[in-house]
Amino acid sequence: MYMNASDIENKLRHGTATAEDLEKLDELYSDLDTPPSGVSSGGLKEDSKEDIDKLVATRCMAYYDDVACGDIQYVEPLKVWSDADIKDAIEDPSYAESCATQYLWRVIHQEGNSCASASLCAAIELLFNYYKGGFDTKLNYMTTYNVVTNYRNGGSSLAKTLALAIEQGMASEAVWDSKRYRDRIPEEALEDAKNYRITAVANITNEQQFRTALACGMPVYFGYAGHAILATELLGMKHIRYINSWGSSWGKTANPHFKGGFGILPFSRWHKRYGAYAILGVTANAID
Repeated sequence: MYMNASDIENKLRHGTATAEDLEKLDELYSDLDTPPSGVSSGGLKEDSKEDIDKLVATRCMAYYDDVACGDIQYVEPLKVWSDADIKDAIEDPSYAESCATQYLWRVIHQEGNSCASASLCAAIELLFNYYKGGFDTKLNYMTTYNVVTNYRNGGSSLAKTLALAIEQGMASEAVWDSKRYRDRIPEEALEDAKNYRITAVANITNEQQFRTALACGMPVYFGYAGHAILATELLGMKHIRYINSWGSSWGKTANPHFKGGFGILPFSRWHKRYGAYAILGVTANAID
């Protein structure tokens, strides 16, 4: 019997996928490591100690079960869920309709090596959409990319981009819509960006923390193979769904607002050297 991706994804959620199912899933998603023509996939840099220190200094970092980047812990630790609690959450029929995947309303098509900023932009937009109860938040990821790269198309790390998104934020495209990395950010855009800042992130250091964040409905910002992406949904205990930043003509659909843009990865392909962060909160002044 022919089985499509949705059938296999449902089996993943309930832990009933077979080795044959996983082979078929790999076949269905076999083209997803290849970016569209003209799009870069190598713009992500590893978190340096300096980058992590800057992120910790924002005092917006939370930690799971007292695991910290260093000796100082600024934010209340988060509880890691048990396997049973995670399975109960993701096997509930409401999970597929309430997970982070459903609060995305567009697929970003990144310019140059801007994957770290573009993927983080998707995270901020979906959280604003979640808290506002609408689908109209559209931000300009170049607000962070141009600054972290000093107006060069050189890529960036997750931690460095996150620290800037906490301190500076991202301007709405209604105020500044340039997608050129050499363009200076106008003062009105920097002022607008203050309304769209991240206020809390959680450091992810292992798979159970990763699973817990997704089971709670929080997106996880992470990287693999030199590329930053955003995990939005847990598919069973071994696979994740993610939104990419290569436009909607790439990937598969998983959301009624658009076609394409999504991929699936096993946890074995998460490259921990890039870091991983659950995005927990955004500023409230643009939500009210």
